[in-house]
Amino acid sequence: MARELQELGPMVSAQATLTQTFTATLMRSYLGEAYGWTLDAFSSNALYVNSVNPDPTTAVNRWNIEAPEDMDIRAGDYILAIFGEEGSTESLAAGLEKGITVEIMFQRPSMYHVTVCRMGESLGMKLKHFPGASSVFIESTTIGAVSKQAPHVCEGDRIVAVNGVVSDAAALLTALQASDELRLRCTRKPLNDDFDDEDDM
Repeated sequence: MARELQELGPMVSAQATLTQTFTATLMRSYLGEAYGWTLDAFSSNALYVNSVNPDPTTAVNRWNIEAPEDMDIRAGDYILAIFGEEGSTESLAAGLEKGITVEIMFQRPSMYHVTVCRMGESLGMKLKHFPGASSVFIESTTIGAVSKQAPHVCEGDRIVAVNGVVSDAAALLTALQASDELRLRCTRKPLNDDFDDEDDM
């Protein structure tokens, strides 16, 4: 069921999350055991945590129960490295299966808001999503309402809320088509270059 955006608490600024990385050591009972999350590989050099299984017996939740403050694994986090080794999404996914105990570096996403009015034209975004995911991935942008009114929205960002509603990807896609004025909450993998939240302009 959709939840109101206000329930998620205060917005985290992009600048605040640039260095918000942490390392977790996950221990499974045997090779091939599910970690307790769903991942996608839409980004070129990071895996994205789409969801975390609430089952307390999974490797992810065993870590979360004992994790230091603000080092719990959450939906929306990015996996940057396995045993300190960065690489492609393929190599990261392979690294997750190399052992029962795996050291993983995570990074929190940067978040920002934009408001876009269609004004009779398309949004100009090519979108895709992982089944059951809680975000929509922006595969590419073309000339349209988004590029004209919010040019800092770019390929690789994710839409996580539309007009104050957070839900699954299918509902987000429906919401994108339901109104001419769209208030979007987006996330991205933090980069070294900063960007401004539209609300601060």
